[in-house]
Amino acid sequence: MPFCSRTHGGLNGWFGCAVGRSECDAPHSRVRWPSFFVGWLLWGLIILPYWVPTIVVLCRKGENAAQVVVVNLLLGWTIIGWVVALVMALKPKPAPYPPYYPPQYPLPYGPPYGPGR
Repeated sequence: MPFCSRTHGGLNGWFGCAVGRSECDAPHSRVRWPSFFVGWLLWGLIILPYWVPTIVVLCRKGENAAQVVVVNLLLGWTIIGWVVALVMALKPKPAPYPPYYPPQYPLPYGPPYGPGR
């Protein structure tokens, strides 16, 4: 049992006893903060690659950010879903439409040559 009943609970109980030993034959100790932070860092390094497509599309300010987040959240656990989300995130932005410039001269009303010509 990983939680020791002889401690006052909290993190001290989880980190004070070794897992797999009988009821607390391990000496009680405080949380070792460097190892605690290293553990969180390792979890972050494991979880970070899962969210790479979402991070990429948010950094690029893509128009399809919501779609990439949904695909990554729901299907990212499959390798194919993660690759699809990454491809969607790396899709190039569409070229902007050229600006509309109104003609400099007034357009004629009617065909360029009169009727019957």
